Amino acid sequence: MKKHTLSLRATLSALNTLLVGVSLVFPGHGFAQPPATAPAPAELVDKYGVSVALVLKQSFVPAGEQPRVVVRFTNHGDDYMNFNNGKAYCDWRFEFRSISDDPKEHSRWVVRFDTIDIRKPHSIEQAKAGESCETDVNLNDPLFTFKYERVGVDKNDAPKTVEMLPPGKYELTATLAMEPFFIRDPKHMWEGSAITAPVEIDIRDYAPGQEPHKPTEQELAAYSLAIARVTDQLADGHGLWTNGFWYNIKLPDDAAPHDIVASVVNQSTVGSKAFKVLHVLSVPTDPNIPQRTMSAALVQVGKEHKVFIFWPNSRDRRDNPAKEVLGWSARFYDTTLTPPATQPAGARK
Repeated sequence: MKKHTLSLRATLSALNTLLVGVSLVFPGHGFAQPPATAPAPAELVDKYGVSVALVLKQSFVPAGEQPRVVVRFTNHGDDYMNFNNGKAYCDWRFEFRSISDDPKEHSRWVVRFDTIDIRKPHSIEQAKAGESCETDVNLNDPLFTFKYERVGVDKNDAPKTVEMLPPGKYELTATLAMEPFFIRDPKHMWEGSAITAPVEIDIRDYAPGQEPHKPTEQELAAYSLAIARVTDQLADGHGLWTNGFWYNIKLPDDAAPHDIVASVVNQSTVGSKAFKVLHVLSVPTDPNIPQRTMSAALVQVGKEHKVFIFWPNSRDRRDNPAKEVLGWSARFYDTTLTPPATQPAGARK
């Protein structure tokens, strides 16, 4: 039986060398040195009999898209192993280090998720003996909204954040950490932290003549019509639409519409956290909120279209003589986006 077990482990190790990915190094776990006669292992296995690898879905990321990788946990032991919150990759640190040929272009970027603890996926993942389980880290459809923050810069510099990584080649590493379940089971529950060795990933730029699409006049008209389908109905509601739940967004008065929408999408249970702001308009001030200028944004959230209504609620408040920043009020509604080719002439609703 032991011979078959050893053979299975050797086969798994050999297969792992064929994958696009590398094993991680477990600091502080104290790897046992193999006997002098044993072949060098293809992966480092920690005291739990587990190895972890970053596996790329593809070696390059097309222009305009986000990276997607898989974190693979392989159980080399003789019994099953559980991983607490194994899908909550928002708790892990993903760092992209530029490896451009020009040293002046070298930079490091860390993914900063806007994590909401009560919305994290809580689950127990399991890998049976000799098998693996995987966590799909797809930043095109993330668990939460996020930005890339540049790290390793002068401490006096303001933090720089971007929504898309600059094109170029990077080395990606992940720092993982897992806490045990409320009942500790060292034999079957993996716990601790680990830092992966890097994998190389290429962020592609747009080819000449293939820059991001800019909406045409006909498309902008269709966007405005999709917004009007909501705002026209609100105007006919005699102010009753202002009742009910509003998102309270803790952002300054000069916050960009994109950041306001991102905060609402992240807090909501609408589904996807992937979104794109298509069009933003100032809309007529409602008589019930005469001191505020409202804005409306047409946003694609996942595969659906929503209209976001928002305004700052920090201006001219009688109970706020200092006019301190109190954030924004926001809400969103369903709408329909009619392609320009099928849009009736002069249509409003």
